[in-house]
Amino acid sequence: MRFVLLALVSVLLAPASQAAPVPKEILQKFPDYYPLLPGTEWEYLAGEIAVTVKVKDYTEKAGVRTGVLASEVNGAEVATEAIRVDETGVYRTHINGTKIEPAVLILKFGIQKETEWATKCRVGAHKVDFLFKLDGLEEIEVPAGKHKAVKVTGSGTIAGTETQTEFHFAEGIGIVRLTYAMGGQRTILNLKKYTAGKAEKK
Repeated sequence: MRFVLLALVSVLLAPASQAAPVPKEILQKFPDYYPLLPGTEWEYLAGEIAVTVKVKDYTEKAGVRTGVLASEVNGAEVATEAIRVDETGVYRTHINGTKIEPAVLILKFGIQKETEWATKCRVGAHKVDFLFKLDGLEEIEVPAGKHKAVKVTGSGTIAGTETQTEFHFAEGIGIVRLTYAMGGQRTILNLKKYTAGKAEKK
């Protein structure tokens, strides 16, 4: 249970592996790398532990999409987070109802030359100081299959604790692998199953 909370609070890189350069068309404009429609569900495996992430609330206004995601272990909700997607990128805005100030940019859109961005924020009383990097495009295999994924890595401190994270985003699916190391512990979540949500009928 603790690893889920750490993953969500850890807004973020891990040891860099070899990845192909990201094609120019992806650098200029990202497709949907974080679906947030109602009913969207991701099932992950962290070793033998199953973690399910569900979109429990969704709004869209003026091109900005926001989703509240709930993480469950053994059917019990253990954490929530809020994700916002706009024309500039994917942001994490809340953890367990606590506002992240300012919101953390975890995937940047429209990158032309600079592929790194820094963030300094607070989650309640905790300070977060991180450097992210768009590390490339690589094909990875998880229980849900093979995916060509954009890799974003980051490293820094959370409440003074050295933390490293690594995200793999697949088009139309979202995070297919999340790796993070915090306080001497390393955890990898691999996607087992993805269920696409549907737009609500008006």
